[in-house]
Amino acid sequence: MSSTLSTAVAGSQPRPLPPWPLLGLLSGVLVGVSQPIVIESLGGKQPLDGTGLSGLLALVGLVPALVALEGQGPRRAYALGIVTWMTACCLIVQWIVTTVHVYAGAPLYAALAVLGVMAGAMAAYAAAAFAVARVIARFFAWPTWWTLPPAVAAVELLRNYGPVGGFGWGTLGHSFATVPVFLQAAALVGVSGMTFFAALVNAALADVMHSWWTRRELRLRPLAVAVVVVAVWAGFGVVRLRQDVTSGPSVRVALLQPNVNEGLADLVRESEESVLERFHAQEREALARGADVIIWPEGSFPNRKLRRDIKSMADTKLLPDDVTPPPASIVGAAVIGREKDDDGKARWVRHNAALVVDDELAVLGRFDKTHLVPFGEYVPWPFGAVIRQFIPLGTTTPGTTLKPIAVDVKGHRLNVGITICYEGVFPEISRALARAGANFFANLTDDRWYGVSGMATQHLNMYAIRAVESGRPVARSTNTGISAWIDVHGGIHGRTAMYEAALLVGDVPLRTIDTVYLATGDVVALLSLAFTLLAWFTAMLGGRDVLARRRPTVTLLLGGLGLLSVVAGLALWLGGNGLDEARSTQAQLLTVGGLLVGLGALSQRRWGKLAVQIVSVLVVVFGAVAVIVGGPAFVGFVLLGAGLFILGRRHHASVPPPVFPAA
Repeated sequence: MSSTLSTAVAGSQPRPLPPWPLLGLLSGVLVGVSQPIVIESLGGKQPLDGTGLSGLLALVGLVPALVALEGQGPRRAYALGIVTWMTACCLIVQWIVTTVHVYAGAPLYAALAVLGVMAGAMAAYAAAAFAVARVIARFFAWPTWWTLPPAVAAVELLRNYGPVGGFGWGTLGHSFATVPVFLQAAALVGVSGMTFFAALVNAALADVMHSWWTRRELRLRPLAVAVVVVAVWAGFGVVRLRQDVTSGPSVRVALLQPNVNEGLADLVRESEESVLERFHAQEREALARGADVIIWPEGSFPNRKLRRDIKSMADTKLLPDDVTPPPASIVGAAVIGREKDDDGKARWVRHNAALVVDDELAVLGRFDKTHLVPFGEYVPWPFGAVIRQFIPLGTTTPGTTLKPIAVDVKGHRLNVGITICYEGVFPEISRALARAGANFFANLTDDRWYGVSGMATQHLNMYAIRAVESGRPVARSTNTGISAWIDVHGGIHGRTAMYEAALLVGDVPLRTIDTVYLATGDVVALLSLAFTLLAWFTAMLGGRDVLARRRPTVTLLLGGLGLLSVVAGLALWLGGNGLDEARSTQAQLLTVGGLLVGLGALSQRRWGKLAVQIVSVLVVVFGAVAVIVGGPAFVGFVLLGAGLFILGRRHHASVPPPVFPAA
């Protein structure tokens, strides 16, 4: 769709584009290095780009791939997306190799395989945005720069909430954490909104570049859109950064970073005293420097027998005997308790927790980590039933509430919202805590498993985004780094080095800002999801006559079953509190499977028949495995899948596939 403002410019003959895999690879590298990368042999413990301006590459990094995307069909678009995002994600999460090879002791080839699987799973989402955007663009004859931004924002939102808890790491929006002027937009639209606008700028510039390269035509409309978006985005940041957010009331916070290594962290009895000595030495210094709040890292208190109903820390050696307790302490610890399982049997459970303690060492409240690390702290559904057949599992039990804990600190009422490690990746958790009344965030983390890599810096930067989104300051204590406190503009203060013992004492301003994002959440991404799904469904169903078509009974039956599954999935999702990851995964699978079966059948197109067959086979396989490990109660899944397969075999396309308009 040509812009009416386009201007043809005379010049030499148009040249063919470079090969699409090469353009995809180039974009992958540009997007990958837009986020912090640490390579010890090249730059020590600091990111290769010390200025952070590499984050600006997120505004143009996708341009080469999107130039190649123009005119492609969905299959080529998906392949291009895989090349692009697989490259980017391998660069962004290369730290997983250290985790698997060094700390887990697996061979290097196995660690590289894990990197490939992890990056591939992340890339599959973003690659789907490329394919869906092209399907919509071809069907409606729209330019790709109209369809790609909402598709990217939609799939990245889905990745954040995806099966097994989601993994919203390494999106385009995260790149702007290192560019303060652009970071401020998170206060309006959150990280998902920044992803949308970054994709819009990339796609508009790609449209301009493609037209110029292939037809020597300068398209002014998409160029103007890109310029205006960047100008308004940066202008908002400039204005917001002029606000003074560091003056006024503050609280003196001490962040303990003991650099406890893996052996000591095993907390065998003979090492508990050694661990406590490190903490006590830092506590003495912190109190000598006037600390009002002392924050310990995640899971650092060396006592395996802390009960979750503990009322006082007076007899636990939380502090040296010769010091006066500070007004507040926040302590990362593993706690245990007994509860009844579904069969009514009592069992011991373990929580990854944070305890808030006052100046009399009374426990004012406990926060249990709600969003656990899959395959690290627990085995997600449905894998646990299978793995238990071979390996006895000892897992962490997640918390069930997101509420701040109140403590008085020298005349200030702190409503402390606590996130433990991985939870800070998810904006909805910090937003829920802020909306529940939190005016101060404490993050307790242990990143020692990732070596000297970009992981620690990437993780820290996510809290800068959370601070801007929520308008709440963040104090972050880690075992091995990077510890820091962050103001509501995302400014990172007093950052420590990785793998060094350190004590950070700073006056954290208590300034809070009720941001637009707190009120509206991920509205940009949600609207993008609604638009993308509606446009994609329309395209895949085949056009305006979809409701008027006459369909065989078997087709109507399949379509009805699919849509009922969608309703059941949504009901399951809405009936929970959003913290039960097994329930969330089940709801997502029901919804996606129902959509594929229902819309696939009703479309009466070839893709629909294939979708029904794939879903039915997956249901049969899942049911068979469930019967083997869980018993005959799951035989219904096998029968359901078999029934779907038989109905799918009888279902056939009643109309020929529609002809797409020219791209």
